[in-house]
Amino acid sequence: MIKQDLPTSAELAYNPVQKPTDQKEMWDVYNKSWEDQIRGQGIKVYEEHCSAKLRACLVGDPFSVFYPKMTVEMQALLADNSPGLIEEWGKNANKAIRDVNPELYDGIVSDIADRDEKYEKAGVKIIRNTVGWYPDEIINFNQVEQGTKYLSIYNGAVWQMARNALLITQCAGPTKPAEPAARAATIALMEEDPDAFMAPFINREPNPTSAMGLAGLDLCDFRQMPDKTILFNYGARPKPLSRRSLRMVKAHRQATHVVVICTCVYSLNWATNARRCGSIVI
Repeated sequence: MIKQDLPTSAELAYNPVQKPTDQKEMWDVYNKSWEDQIRGQGIKVYEEHCSAKLRACLVGDPFSVFYPKMTVEMQALLADNSPGLIEEWGKNANKAIRDVNPELYDGIVSDIADRDEKYEKAGVKIIRNTVGWYPDEIINFNQVEQGTKYLSIYNGAVWQMARNALLITQCAGPTKPAEPAARAATIALMEEDPDAFMAPFINREPNPTSAMGLAGLDLCDFRQMPDKTILFNYGARPKPLSRRSLRMVKAHRQATHVVVICTCVYSLNWATNARRCGSIVI
């Protein structure tokens, strides 16, 4: 079991570390809290495949939890969800969930704390926010495009790995600030592990589709499989839709297989699509 000598996320949610009023001091405290979890810990950026043993990971927290604003991107992503959910998010856009629905917020805090405990019991080192707050610049990172505030419960939502590469698949949504939020940890990782490198897939904005990133990639659209195979999944919804079709294209480059899965599915829920395609291909 790996137990960090730090306050739990649940403790920090209700009793955060004091936030300095001086901007420079505040950023120094914030960045150091991330760096200290990396420096001298021997953490390597390496993934053999997505089912390999997990040794360390970046996790989310309940310190910046807002209802997402219904931007064109969010409308596209939520198009197949219930009208009630869309209405609730719409009327509470960018409001703190802990203020609007304290019971829901308490449940989020409890679930995150339970996840952290299970990871640590399994011997996984978790990298997380250890101060209980975020700089306003992170919370309002999407403000430049009139976007939604940062939703930190999915703090690892823009990250994927493939061998020594740290892939960043930014989305134009509430989890986009996850990368700058943990940038101090990322820089420390790159400096501590000379074999590691970053491969960002930058997204265009505004983007009124549910496709993410320069390569059209979302977190759930690709996985590194065994035998140096990268599995990509793309969902589509043609009209009329009579049945699901499946097409596989294989490309070989530098001993790595790239498998592109083109699917026709009823739902535009990317996570659901990825699970369906995975069950077919594997």
